[in-house]
Amino acid sequence: MTNSGRRRLRIGIISLTDPLIGGGRTYENLLVNSLVDGLNSKYDFVLFSPKIAGRKSVVSISVKIRTVYYRCGPLNIALQQIRNDPLIFRIMDKVKVARSDLEKRLLRERVDIAYFISPNSLAAGISDIPIISTIWDLAHVENPEFPEVTSRRRTEYRDLTYGRAARKSVAVVVDSPRGSRDVTRSFGVSPERTVVLPFTSIVKSWGVPTDPPGDYVIYPAQFWPHKNHVVLLEALSALLSSRRKAPRLLFVGDDKGNRNFIEERAHALGVWDLVEFAGFLSAEELRSRLLQARGLVMPSYFGPTNLPPIEALLSGIPVAVSTSDAVSEYADGAAIQGIEPSDVEGWADALEFFAMPGLARPTQVPTDLKDAEPAHVILDRVFSGFVSKRSTWCPDTYGWQ
Repeated sequence: MTNSGRRRLRIGIISLTDPLIGGGRTYENLLVNSLVDGLNSKYDFVLFSPKIAGRKSVVSISVKIRTVYYRCGPLNIALQQIRNDPLIFRIMDKVKVARSDLEKRLLRERVDIAYFISPNSLAAGISDIPIISTIWDLAHVENPEFPEVTSRRRTEYRDLTYGRAARKSVAVVVDSPRGSRDVTRSFGVSPERTVVLPFTSIVKSWGVPTDPPGDYVIYPAQFWPHKNHVVLLEALSALLSSRRKAPRLLFVGDDKGNRNFIEERAHALGVWDLVEFAGFLSAEELRSRLLQARGLVMPSYFGPTNLPPIEALLSGIPVAVSTSDAVSEYADGAAIQGIEPSDVEGWADALEFFAMPGLARPTQVPTDLKDAEPAHVILDRVFSGFVSKRSTWCPDTYGWQ
């Protein structure tokens, strides 16, 4: 209880991403640690982690807080889509099967507000607890060419789950002002309900780079088509054809169905000997390889924000990113380069630059990237704004069990 006699706000943090989804899990780890370290003395946190096919997925946090596991397998998601129909929900409610496993656990833990820190299809189905949802991108709207966001009715699924969750959210957390505009336009959410939480508010340096650096340029990305590994292979081929200096390429990331194609292209373009496919690496292994790299490349078609280029710059590693990435706005032609995703010659120039002796390290990171407002400060405004409204109703309104 607080000095005023009110119970402290109890916040459920709902994690989702699998440990093998590097970027998503890194984001969750950094965000949860920022929240717990910065606000644990002010709010009560309960972490809800997924359990799929009996396997538990746990976020790594610095301060121990209560952790509850919830089921989110295919059957749970299918049932949730049925419950999302309000008429069917009312019928299911009569026979006490309207709530998902996650919501039942939230209620048992007497959670006041549920914060989904990753895009989560189960958010749309929460019926009796206020929620905060997260939308990282609307790539299915901006880049419908790519199968990973549109095939097998993914467009409709994203519209349905993202939209329903966004419209009922106390706040929708997005990564950038552009993300706020996209959510407002696509789902009719009031701009005042969107909260810009830039990746720069949680990202940290990996450490000090090795000197001298290794002989490779690193690209940490899962093997999705939109990650555009192909343009780097074509750039390497262009360097070899014109007898220009070329570095080795290190691809780090799990296969999402496109790795065989990339390997075949590397053979066909005659650059196989210059490419290493390291697969998925642990955070420590990735940190070590990143700090030895001559540079980091990110030719992805999706944006506007990606974690690795920001982490690299804070660690003194030069980067080359696609113009889809917001980091390209700070391009200086050396430590930060911005290149059109399909510009083979532009990527060839970047790789050649990284391969040259006497590589220049970033001497000054743009202020916007290193001095962003911390995540816990941004989110505290959301939680604080909710507290006064929360005090107006009885806990039993939620149907706590």
